[in-house]
Amino acid sequence: MSSSNPTPPPSEASGEQQEWTPNPEVMKQLTAMGIDQKDAENALFYTGNSSAEIALGWLFDPGQSLEGEEPPPYEATGTHTNTYKMVFVVNSELEMGVGKVAAQVAHACLELYRTVQRSRHTAMLMQYGSSHDGEMKIVLKGDNVAQLEELASKATALNLPNCIIQDAGRTQIPAGSKTVLGIMGKVETVDQVTGQLELL
Repeated sequence: MSSSNPTPPPSEASGEQQEWTPNPEVMKQLTAMGIDQKDAENALFYTGNSSAEIALGWLFDPGQSLEGEEPPPYEATGTHTNTYKMVFVVNSELEMGVGKVAAQVAHACLELYRTVQRSRHTAMLMQYGSSHDGEMKIVLKGDNVAQLEELASKATALNLPNCIIQDAGRTQIPAGSKTVLGIMGKVETVDQVTGQLELL
């Protein structure tokens, strides 16, 4: 973290402190990676408004403390905490065996990771992987394929990366069966979609 104070000095002419503004080019880079705008502005404030690389280092190091520093220009929205999780909703109507469920959740985890990589939310993976609290994954019980599709639509409406796994049909269930829905995002947003479901 930069030791310099990014807050500009008082204006000699007016004796008043100038308003701090983030570097627009660096802000564009950070938000294009999926960084929340307020988090990006706070990172630039604390790192001297210099570069996206330095700002990302500040954002994804949970060990850095804000104690004793000037308050950020905006309220933080999750910086320095593990605010992301993956949730997997299993289609219980298919009555899959334990091993089959485990395999399908594994497929969903990999496909969800690829889905996020292909999206504008790549920074989500960086923050998710940098957490010292563990990479949160929850497996929930879904009723049927109709419910999985409804939840996927809600996730999409909230701009949450998601995917539904369709089985190849080699064991236990027919080909094309929709087995697991995977969703990734900030905890509070994902909970708007799946918060009412029970653990599997």
